[in-house]
Amino acid sequence: MNKFSLLTLLLNTPSISGYEKLLGISSVVAKRLGKISRAQINPDGSVIVRLKKNPKLPTVLISAHIDEVGFFISKKITNNQYKILPLGDILVKNVVNTQVNLGKIKTKVKNPQSFNQIYLETKRKKINLLDPVFWTRKITLNRFLVSSPGLDNKVGVTALILLADKLSMNKARKYNIVFAGISQEEIGNNNYQALVDQTKPDLIIDLDSAYATAKPTNLATNIPLLGQGAAIQIIGRGINYEKSWLFNTLNLLEKSRIKFQLEIPSPNEGETLLSRINNYPNRFLQINIPVANQHESKSFANLKDIDSCVNIVECLLCQNLV
Repeated sequence: MNKFSLLTLLLNTPSISGYEKLLGISSVVAKRLGKISRAQINPDGSVIVRLKKNPKLPTVLISAHIDEVGFFISKKITNNQYKILPLGDILVKNVVNTQVNLGKIKTKVKNPQSFNQIYLETKRKKINLLDPVFWTRKITLNRFLVSSPGLDNKVGVTALILLADKLSMNKARKYNIVFAGISQEEIGNNNYQALVDQTKPDLIIDLDSAYATAKPTNLATNIPLLGQGAAIQIIGRGINYEKSWLFNTLNLLEKSRIKFQLEIPSPNEGETLLSRINNYPNRFLQINIPVANQHESKSFANLKDIDSCVNIVECLLCQNLV
């Protein structure tokens, strides 16, 4: 399965934050990661796979959150109208007249002046409070450019699975690896802390998405661009690198001629899984794959940036920077 087919499989499986097991993304990721070793699905929907369990070897934790933003039914207004509320960081202006799915039924979000007023209309008879609502899938590929809702963070999960396939083939590696697809990141639940406490990794590599633009603008000089490589986040909430290790890492990537960017959000922005843990090791790396129009009904990503992310991780591990 090539990376676009893998990404399409993940995109076609809705993964509203908090509904990962119900909507099936946990099972899809577990089945795919389970090809290299037994996959464990936690009660919260996170998926964990371990390669080697030698306590004498260092451990690398490679993670990506598997959930996406979406909505849920919060109140019945009339027989055909239902109020919905967002799950995750979604702007009201990005919801106007967008097409959504309630199960297999397609409809549009109506009259959103504020999130207290957005609703949908449907003639479906059996609707329950808390039923998940997700943006209707329309996936397109134009050369390397992919458009679809839910690209944040299906691009990171795609890279995670591709890395699992590649790294599992290296029987001579001198480290343990834990691959983790983490649930409920978009709604702020900290499922990551327990995994870090349990695995005690010597190196954490988290794969997420970066807010990006398709073309450079004067208003977004520090925003990553699509197609220019994965972005290494060097500041932001929870980001506090050991400077010498980061310097050596960036120098290694420069010498390897791997295409990458640096992401520089403000110190209070750029929240990722790493932002939520308080005892991460000195050695960690936040790699974000550029996605334009994140948390909207139509986002964009470049397949080459997924390749860049995979190449960065492979390069670091091959050079034993654990």
